[in-house]
Amino acid sequence: MAGDRYGTFRTGELGRALVALAEDASRYPEYAALSRVAVPAVAALSHEIARDFPQVRTDDFAKQAVGAFVGNIMRQFGHTILRRGRVPGDVFSYGAVWSPLPAA
Repeated sequence: MAGDRYGTFRTGELGRALVALAEDASRYPEYAALSRVAVPAVAALSHEIARDFPQVRTDDFAKQAVGAFVGNIMRQFGHTILRRGRVPGDVFSYGAVWSPLPAA
């Protein structure tokens, strides 16, 4: 679970919806595939967020929260952050680039 910084956000209507989207473990294959080509994993959610939650485009806190929620899944599967990278699309500017494979 993302740190306390997002605790209150997670319980609100938008937060609950974004947690459900980003922390769905079935998204891991998408996150992992993007990581193997050095693209921030959060890019997997760009189209859905743009379509279903357009207000996130202008909400920096919500975008950071989504990144933290994706990070929860990546850490569960043993990945570590390598660096920050540009995210394609117009929702996120930057995101974490995760290790291409889980740590041994």
